Amino acid sequence: MEPTTNDRAARSWNPDGLAMVGVVVATLVFWLWRVPAAQRGVVYAEDGEVFLLQWTWMQPGRALLEPYAGYQHLVPRILSGLADGLLPLERYGLAVHVASVLVLAAIAAATVVLARDVVASLLARVALALVPVVLPLAGAEVLGNLANLHTYCLWLALWLLLWRPRAWWSAAFAAVAMLLATMTEVQTVLLLPLAALRLAWMRERMVPIVAAFLVGVAGQATSWVLAPRASPEDAGIDVADVVVGWLVTAVRPILLPSDAAALATLRDVGPAPFLLVLLPFAAAVAVVLAWGDARQRVASVATCLLSACLFGGSVLATPFSGFDWALREGDEWGTVMLNLRYGAAAGMWVAAQVPLAVGVLLDRLARGEHPSAPPMRAARVAVGAVAVALVATMAVIAPQSGSVRDGGAGWLTEVDEGALACEAGAETVDLAIVPSGRLVTMACDELLERAVPGPGA
Repeated sequence: MEPTTNDRAARSWNPDGLAMVGVVVATLVFWLWRVPAAQRGVVYAEDGEVFLLQWTWMQPGRALLEPYAGYQHLVPRILSGLADGLLPLERYGLAVHVASVLVLAAIAAATVVLARDVVASLLARVALALVPVVLPLAGAEVLGNLANLHTYCLWLALWLLLWRPRAWWSAAFAAVAMLLATMTEVQTVLLLPLAALRLAWMRERMVPIVAAFLVGVAGQATSWVLAPRASPEDAGIDVADVVVGWLVTAVRPILLPSDAAALATLRDVGPAPFLLVLLPFAAAVAVVLAWGDARQRVASVATCLLSACLFGGSVLATPFSGFDWALREGDEWGTVMLNLRYGAAAGMWVAAQVPLAVGVLLDRLARGEHPSAPPMRAARVAVGAVAVALVATMAVIAPQSGSVRDGGAGWLTEVDEGALACEAGAETVDLAIVPSGRLVTMACDELLERAVPGPGA
């Protein structure tokens, strides 16, 4: 029988594909709104002082796999090398910024498909995919730089492990993505229990994905042993500081990202009011545990544990004095760290609980008695609106978290001014990057060889 016009139309209209395109577009639109044009060409921390400089004086093979702070950063190093090798030096800042956003857009779009075996509702999956994009604290210093792409690689690795590939070609593609993710984020080691559990659910097509995960984790472990992270001085940070810090710097910014408002509350009454921010996410976990299936419960528990372990591990591994959140009272809160990239990494897993719960409820409503009845349709609309409201709220309030790029020196201007200094007789120049006080020191012969002179040069 020849396919009808309706059959052909149904095949061409792929809801997941359209949703993925929509997520990519939404990510790019949000980025253009969230990050002003003047901040898009600012070079962030390791993007300049580590990744860029090491490509200038190391052999390419070594620069690609050189450990930094105890672990591998494969995706940032690949993108940094491409930007450095294919473009003039002064375009490096904008190039790596755009590349970082495109990687996030790809990961967000992939989440729509990868989460399909956990969240049946397309609306809930789109909301889940946009959580790491619009999370308010992410825009402060995580969104749009290579140095923090590892945060999103952990997100990708989790959903790859929870996914069930339908074909060998997709399994192979996912295995490559998994290897890139694990060789970029050392904390994917936290997913080892999930990988072991995934073996119990093993289907043949999962073999390359789990194998790639184990190879990547082994590569990170090797780097850690051969080039371990420097041990910081003990600043007296303990579990109480981790718990209070998680509430103040990971949970609170999801819905209350203003540091000024948070500081006023902390000075007046302490961190207890921020438990109110935690309540809807705790309720979402309860919904999943009560009514979700095994895979949904595993996803919720795994994301909760990831949030706790990521924040606790990051703080205890770098115990700065500003991390003693549990000891603060009154005006002492004025010197504590509130805007913290560790909070963004932990906060996105907390925020993910709402789309997970919405997916569970929509699934139950769709399978209940008389799902097409007006009351049931109204209930589904109300539940779906919760996920939409969360994403919209985070997107709208995101600028309140500020940005470390604000007021930072534009890389193009820095290179042009450095070229002028070199032509005036300098042997080396210091190019300013963010956060404040960081510099990229470059030899003048290297800079002049790689830069295209600007209008004033």
